Amino acid sequence: FTDKEIKALKAKTKKFLKSVNWSNTNENPLFIPWNLLIIPEYQESRTIRAEEKVNNIVASWDSTKMIPGIVNYRTNGKYKDLLFIVDGYHRSRAMERLSDDLGFEGSYDIIRNLEFNKEVEIFGDQYENCTKVSTLHRFYAWLMSNDMTNKNVAAAHYMNEILNKYHLDTAISGNKSKNYEKIAVMTGIKICIEDLIKGNNAFDWIIEILKTSGACATKKGLSYNMLTALYGTYYMIIDGRFEDLSLDSAKEILIKYMRKNTYGTIQDLGTAILMEKPNHILSTTSISRAKAVFAYWICKDSNQKAYGYN
Repeated sequence: FTDKEIKALKAKTKKFLKSVNWSNTNENPLFIPWNLLIIPEYQESRTIRAEEKVNNIVASWDSTKMIPGIVNYRTNGKYKDLLFIVDGYHRSRAMERLSDDLGFEGSYDIIRNLEFNKEVEIFGDQYENCTKVSTLHRFYAWLMSNDMTNKNVAAAHYMNEILNKYHLDTAISGNKSKNYEKIAVMTGIKICIEDLIKGNNAFDWIIEILKTSGACATKKGLSYNMLTALYGTYYMIIDGRFEDLSLDSAKEILIKYMRKNTYGTIQDLGTAILMEKPNHILSTTSISRAKAVFAYWICKDSNQKAYGYN
């Protein structure tokens, strides 16, 4: 927007809010003219791909089950006093399409009055309403905030720093040209939250193993299962399950063996270690098999008595 356009839009917005007697304590939903609503930057890539979901909402519209979205009347920054869609873009677009048939005169939303950081957090912290927000877009929204008192925001920044440290930033969206598999973002966020709470470095330890060994470029190399299995192994080491072996020593062992194995071959080895029959229903999970393999490698290379498997 140009400064002139911003000024004009602010004037129209204030005129509308005055006409409906809105105050920042009002939690009742209102029909807000579409020409007053702005799509914030952190949602732009999501809205580009929204048309199919909008089509589905239009096709199954039920006015008796209309749920209000959330719009923020921003309190700070260049765009202070403008209305930004936080939750409900798809519904708003559907209502706009249905306006002629059903007489809608705007988007049906509750207006909040928050600073930019809090606006971003409402978007990023929502899990599911009428339309599920993808993990990827929640992650990018958290990165837009600098409110480190929000655990998701702090974890997203911490996770992003580590991925950049190992040149794995493209793994967030899955850049095949870089030969990186897409990382399980929410698993990473949960590990990072735990690290920040406990003062540990599990995520950094895991990512260094996966990057240095090259496992990050293999199928399921950055999957939920791989991250969770290594996370469990990290805490097994901390808990002293490998005598006094250090995290650094265990890391070097795992890097060495993972250079020669994919998650698929790890599963095959885990089946053998746990004495399972691969042609029948397995009694363990993919994660427990991987952890058994990691334990086997660590014990074998550090001359310890193997444990945790038969």
